[in-house]
Amino acid sequence: EDSSSERVLASKVCTFTSSGSNFMEQHWYFCYTCDLTVSKGCCSVCAKVCHRGHRVVYSRSSRFFCDCGAGGVRGSTCQCLKPRKFTGSSAAPARGASNFQALLPFTEDGDQLPDSDS
Repeated sequence: EDSSSERVLASKVCTFTSSGSNFMEQHWYFCYTCDLTVSKGCCSVCAKVCHRGHRVVYSRSSRFFCDCGAGGVRGSTCQCLKPRKFTGSSAAPARGASNFQALLPFTEDGDQLPDSDS
């Protein structure tokens, strides 16, 4: 595990934050788990964060905007619209659980958050 690369990744945001719905030249990926296929996909940051552990396949570099950041994933919200707190753990939560946990209020003692390590 390379915690420095995880820390850098936590500071990066979805390209939708800068491009909006305007097409911008970038590398992008399909996510077959989330049905982001054909002309839909996600940016590099979302591929590594929101779609970690999913069936992600590189599409190409072309003019594109991130469908994950645009809200194009049914039942899920992009986790990369703002920088994330670096936790020091790269364990991927179960599909759906990460989105649910992101909606819970943060508490210093963590009592309200489910324990994902067990």
